[in-house]
Amino acid sequence: MISNYPKIDAFPEIKGDMLCLKFSTLKSTGIREVPSSIGNLSGLESLYLTGCEDLVSLPDNLCNLMNLRRLLLNGCKRLEKLPENIGDLQELEVLDANDTAISQPPSSITKLGKLWELRFSHEQQFQHSSSFVLHQVSGLSSLTSLHLSNLNILGGLPEDLGSLHSLENLNVIRSNISCLPKSFKGFFRLRSLDVQFCQNLNELPGELPPDLEELFADYHLVLKEHQRSRN
Repeated sequence: MISNYPKIDAFPEIKGDMLCLKFSTLKSTGIREVPSSIGNLSGLESLYLTGCEDLVSLPDNLCNLMNLRRLLLNGCKRLEKLPENIGDLQELEVLDANDTAISQPPSSITKLGKLWELRFSHEQQFQHSSSFVLHQVSGLSSLTSLHLSNLNILGGLPEDLGSLHSLENLNVIRSNISCLPKSFKGFFRLRSLDVQFCQNLNELPGELPPDLEELFADYHLVLKEHQRSRN
């Protein structure tokens, strides 16, 4: 476990299988890449690379970590891609890629059937010039929390978003979305919706999820919803 030591600029090579190691953190270090030998940590359940601002790539062998449950990449500001085979991490439950340069998650992400928390938000609005693309989410059957804040989402939210019947928390604050998907009423378990400061969003769906407890929205949207509910 090594944290807050920027002089460390290399992840050590791993010789042989290390079945007993469950947790590894290199938070806020100066590493630029993760070696392919990371795949030898077959017992690893949590990998924290938070704040590794010089990290530019992850090896495909990362997806050999079949017991990995938590992958934290938040603050890896130069990281542009996830491994194409990220969907092989069948036990993954939390993927935090906030404040990275990732603009398009690989399509295999929909294979993460046990994932319950997914984050691609930025700290500041449109922090990166490139657009963010998320085509499909329908395979994420366990997802309860989705964070896509401060993003320039090309094409808007995926149309199959309503297939996420386990979703409880959706946060798209300050994104450029102009509408919520027609399938929105399929969020039977949605408890919290945050669409504050979405300047292109002119109205809320005609039918909100039945169990919604918290709605964070700009005044004009709330007023429209109130007027509609009175009619």
